[in-house]
Amino acid sequence: MRRLGRGSRADLGASSVPEIESLVKTVKPPRFAREATRLTPELVYEVSAPDMWEVYRGRYFSSSDFSGGSGIFSVTGPVTEAWLPAHPCRDRALVPVGPTARDLADALATQPVLKVTKPKPSSIAGGRGVHVEVSIVDRVNSAACQSGDVALLTSRRRPPDWWELPAGGVVTYWILNVDGQRLIVAGACDTTCTDADFEALAGMAESVTFEHED
Repeated sequence: MRRLGRGSRADLGASSVPEIESLVKTVKPPRFAREATRLTPELVYEVSAPDMWEVYRGRYFSSSDFSGGSGIFSVTGPVTEAWLPAHPCRDRALVPVGPTARDLADALATQPVLKVTKPKPSSIAGGRGVHVEVSIVDRVNSAACQSGDVALLTSRRRPPDWWELPAGGVVTYWILNVDGQRLIVAGACDTTCTDADFEALAGMAESVTFEHED
């Protein structure tokens, strides 16, 4: 989050201070609603979603409450099988990856044309796994790729349901093991997103809880 420095009021100029104080008083923090989505007959996840977000088939889409960017948040799973493309831009032949959260994160990190942060340990609601952030290297024109976007991964073989990434987009994955099941928590954002938007997506991930029903 970008913050003003620690300078004195004189640093801002006398005329700016009342305007800033008035703005601070009128800006309201976003409201959040607790939402539940069923992943399996026995497993439900809950998330605190900003007010006015839309939900469709368990995926949350930003609307007027986002600061300007377009965001998507989802939890997918259990992901018993996963595949990467042979080449994210040129070849969508399916390449299987191992069954663990770390297997998937490490495989993503070795893909060409992707810029992937070093996998870091992560824990959400008792689920343990890894956290990575994925974007496209600057030299790649995703519009020239197969299907017009860069393919990241799919958890469905026939037909593949690819996670895709346009130029300038960023997706953050929290790949978790929850009671022996691999789940993928994801927050995606386009080129217009701000630091506040990324913080909203990270906050949604941190708010996730899982509930097992008998």
